[in-house]
Amino acid sequence: MTIIYHRSKQSFFLTTKYVYFLVCFVISLYCHYFPIKYLLLFEKSNLSRGVDYADAPENIINIGQGVIVSPLLDQYGIITESTTDISDRETGTFQTSKKIDKKSVAPPIATQFPTMVKSVTYYGRGNPLTTWDQKYESVIDADFEGFRKEGFNTVTLLVPWSGTQLNVMPPLYDSFTFERIEFVMNKAVKHGLRIIFRVSYPHSFNPANIIGVGERCTSIMAEDTSNGFKEGWLDYMNKLNILFSKTEYRETYLYSFFSWEDFFCLLSFAQDTPDNNERVRLSNHIGFGSYLTSRYSSDALKDMFPGVEPGEYPIPHWDIGVKSFSPYIDFIDWKWWSLVEEARIVHPNLSMEVRVDAEGGTKTYDMHLEDHGPPRQGYWSGYMGARTQVLSAEDGIKSLERILYHATGGNRSPLILGQFNFQDNTPRVNRTLPFISLDECNTFLEKSATVLKKYTQGYGLWAYRDYRQSAIFNGQFLRGLEGWDGKIGGKGSITFEDYFILLSANGINNKDHESFAKVEQRVRQIPINNCDNSNNNMEVCFKYRMKGTDASSSSRTRNVLYVEWDGKRVGSVQSNSSTWNEHCLRVPSLDDNNLYTVGFLAQGTASVNIDNVEVSCHTHSMFMHTVNNTRISTCFDGVLSLNKQLD
Repeated sequence: MTIIYHRSKQSFFLTTKYVYFLVCFVISLYCHYFPIKYLLLFEKSNLSRGVDYADAPENIINIGQGVIVSPLLDQYGIITESTTDISDRETGTFQTSKKIDKKSVAPPIATQFPTMVKSVTYYGRGNPLTTWDQKYESVIDADFEGFRKEGFNTVTLLVPWSGTQLNVMPPLYDSFTFERIEFVMNKAVKHGLRIIFRVSYPHSFNPANIIGVGERCTSIMAEDTSNGFKEGWLDYMNKLNILFSKTEYRETYLYSFFSWEDFFCLLSFAQDTPDNNERVRLSNHIGFGSYLTSRYSSDALKDMFPGVEPGEYPIPHWDIGVKSFSPYIDFIDWKWWSLVEEARIVHPNLSMEVRVDAEGGTKTYDMHLEDHGPPRQGYWSGYMGARTQVLSAEDGIKSLERILYHATGGNRSPLILGQFNFQDNTPRVNRTLPFISLDECNTFLEKSATVLKKYTQGYGLWAYRDYRQSAIFNGQFLRGLEGWDGKIGGKGSITFEDYFILLSANGINNKDHESFAKVEQRVRQIPINNCDNSNNNMEVCFKYRMKGTDASSSSRTRNVLYVEWDGKRVGSVQSNSSTWNEHCLRVPSLDDNNLYTVGFLAQGTASVNIDNVEVSCHTHSMFMHTVNNTRISTCFDGVLSLNKQLD
């Protein structure tokens, strides 16, 4: 075969042999320089020479069991990691400790996937927002052994962006979270479980966060990246990759993903911004206008935005009838997936939970079926395409298959159904959206095996165990008094024994009745529509054990532990116990969304351990296990049958 290429009236005759060598040469150049081209996008950071944090807030420098400050990729693709230990805190200077060559972040982990992933999203005895503040030591071995016996082979773990990376630029990290991640990973290795990480989870109650959730999302979506948020986020992703990719986790770590939910602000800009000027400003900020002009002709834009000057294109209202609505959905998807592609430079085993909903019932997102990375994640719930409030098992199976057919392109590209939400009792959802009939829950799960085998590489459970949606930070005091204010009077003291807080009033006689020890934390009053049974008298639950003068004594110094709400005593415990007991009480509702203190006050001769403090008005349930991990047959019998069928 001969190829003829004409240029400037000259003919070049290239035989097949020469074409072959030319193509090989071009490919070799491309493969050699392609990674460098993208690594050069990052500006060299002055942080590689060390950072002076002498002016940083003291409470940030002294958080947890150490703080890590990590600079970014420099212009040559070298990642400089700076760390400090407790001895460095007085000066606040963080010196470079080691460098990581770009080669260490390039290759993905070669872990063998299970035939079908069967996963539990694991929070210990807490909830998604308290994952890394748990005393796992007493429960994790039994939990992981139980998962294996029940047919699960994987746990999914949430790693928040805020709470882990306390400040984005310059990056400031909470090393305590990294220590707890490694603890759980080592337990997974011991019990032969695989791990999938959901990264960039946006929510955290950690009071040391310098940058809030809303600002993080808005800033990372900026078209102008000079604010440093994209670079800071990539540093967070790189640091996690370094941890997950350790040799000892090679057969444990499967991959990571983030969800469209983690960057929800792009949706809320259209849904919750009534002012047109603000929608124009946000459009220019996130680059929607630039996106439009690069993809649509001037005539098409005039039709889309009649009478609007170029550069003044607003984000559309959330209305499928608006001409710019469909392009905006495409833009959102492009922004989300761009993060996947950029982050894979430093975190290769990364995918995304794609949004499978059709906006307005018609406009769908790109399912990225041609992607060759780790499996995409998906989700399903009873509300999808349902026409009745309560679904039968048969109707649920039809809905599940319809969604999975769409999400996988008819099984062209199987995904992992990471949130298989066959039940959802979220208050606002439960009152308005359909769910599987509890009477047919087990039947639905048994029948779902055929559909899952056809379209997926496995599934995951969001709430294996019921959990209270508590707003307390460090409720098990594993981080000491972080997040809490401690107060003492007289001979009172606050100490820690084996990671348990001890409030000791230390009263000796009736003249010592002013001795006390108290801890308190501010908590947001939850609105009524976010509470179970529309009851926003929030519930305070805690565990305790106490010793002191018996409550029947006539002495003024008898032991008592008071529970306070907004500075007022609303309950008390006066019975001694050498074993742990749980106590729950409701507190009066106050003004929605305002912050009020919940406190524990030991008086008299009381010496009290308290633990596992939770304040909530919603207990999330998928009807598999109670808060105390007692099995619920309503749905879990079906889960056990499903796991056997997926073996």
